[in-house]
Amino acid sequence: MKDSQYSILIVDDEPANVRLLSCALADSYVVKEALSGAEALEIIDSGEHPVMVLLDVMMPEIDGFEVCRRLKDNDETKDIMVIFVTAMGDSAAEELGLNLGAVDYITKPIRLPIVRARVRNHMNARRKTDILEAMSYIDGLTHVHNRRRFDQALISEWQRGLRSSSPLALVMIDFDHFKALNDHYGHGTGDICLQQGASALTRTLQRPSDMLARYGGEEFVALLPGTDRDGAAAIAEAMRAAVAALKFEHKYSQTDSYVTISLGVAAAIPSAQMRPAELLEMADQALNQAKSQGRNQVCLAPPIDTITGTAEAARGSEPWVPPLPPPELPNPQLVPTSIWQPTHADQQQALQAPFHIIFSNLERLDISKLNEDQQRYIDELRASALSLKALIDEIFEPSTESVPAPTPPAPEPAPAPAPTLTYTPCAKERFDHHELMHRVGEDSEIAAEVIAQFLKDAPVRIAQLQQFLEQADFEQVRFKAHSLKGLAGNISARDLLRLAETLENAGSNESTAAAVTTELAREYEQLALALQHWMTVHAPT
Repeated sequence: MKDSQYSILIVDDEPANVRLLSCALADSYVVKEALSGAEALEIIDSGEHPVMVLLDVMMPEIDGFEVCRRLKDNDETKDIMVIFVTAMGDSAAEELGLNLGAVDYITKPIRLPIVRARVRNHMNARRKTDILEAMSYIDGLTHVHNRRRFDQALISEWQRGLRSSSPLALVMIDFDHFKALNDHYGHGTGDICLQQGASALTRTLQRPSDMLARYGGEEFVALLPGTDRDGAAAIAEAMRAAVAALKFEHKYSQTDSYVTISLGVAAAIPSAQMRPAELLEMADQALNQAKSQGRNQVCLAPPIDTITGTAEAARGSEPWVPPLPPPELPNPQLVPTSIWQPTHADQQQALQAPFHIIFSNLERLDISKLNEDQQRYIDELRASALSLKALIDEIFEPSTESVPAPTPPAPEPAPAPAPTLTYTPCAKERFDHHELMHRVGEDSEIAAEVIAQFLKDAPVRIAQLQQFLEQADFEQVRFKAHSLKGLAGNISARDLLRLAETLENAGSNESTAAAVTTELAREYEQLALALQHWMTVHAPT
């Protein structure tokens, strides 16, 4: 059963990642999806705030760190829980994310059972916190909102009115001659009077956005968003009549033989030339006028345009200014350069890793047991590895002579592959289907969806890689390689993931990037055949 009060927004520029997380959580929560940081902020700004955001880091234009920073800088969204779900697994990135206010940091490739458990734990903690917080906002005697909650709501509704240019009204309420009631009938009777009076006042409020709060002692205040002066006056009169209808005996009142109330009404359209406290002061002055004129009545503060000059003179020359929205661009000082710019040593290590792994595996492989197609593939792999080694030597061990060393002869080209590729199971599978099933909680239906989405998205990423490589746009090459790395991790395709990671760290060396991209494309061709074979055998019908 879904919990509609605790919704989740999933934000990732890769549809495959969004789909994977959505499949894992949609049965328990209301899930919304966004494919960019800008789209996520637009959804949140629309008004229906999610309780939790699952947020990728590396996204175009507005990255996840910047999205989190904007949420935490906004009073209306600062309590949204943020969990980063990202392939950036280094400790510096994790520390930055947690320092920005995230409650958790999950690295890709993800395991759905673990994601479900972490989300469930954070949601349970939020429920308990919400219950305790709600209790702290309730007046213990009358069970309406307390002064603390009213003060917060007044600021929030004032800012909302600033954005929408909608009116906001206040009604200040005071129980007439309440001290005499306590003195002659006792404080117990006074408490009962306040409880019944608060219930009567609450029944006159019909909209969920309206609020009644105990302001202090026998004083109450009603906050009425989207209500103009005349509308607030009608509600105030209904309140006065509701308390009078209780017929709560008060023989010691100088106004009536029953308990009555006096009310002051003020309304305004919030503006930068006025503070919310001034609206409260206007309502309080109207309440004092009602008391001085005989009580048991409603008095209205003057329309806002007739008191503007007086209000400005009272507060001085410095107008109230709402908080400015956060700047559009991220603060580069928040992001360590080590996250975005791999060091020379990092590049060297990343480039050498595939070479050592490939040759280590080739040395242990008994090719006599392989068929002709498999042996041809091994030859291609060995040739590519030799080419990669030459590139590594050229980059990290340049010649000290003034004249560049001659380029070593290229290896003999391998025989051209057959025009039509066929999948032949062999000892080295292209992806670890056992690991994939473990990641998705042994759910073959989700596994099939993940593979189908990969087969749809991966060719697009590879084509984009080749396009940006031709344009020598290495920043985009790095970004698309990071994206492909995440896709490969989703289906546990370790070789493709390793090649994508190598390309991500290749920097601006064009020859290295070109060689790795070519090898990556070859790996995908074989991987796609393996995935299609798995889908034929294992995918649910």
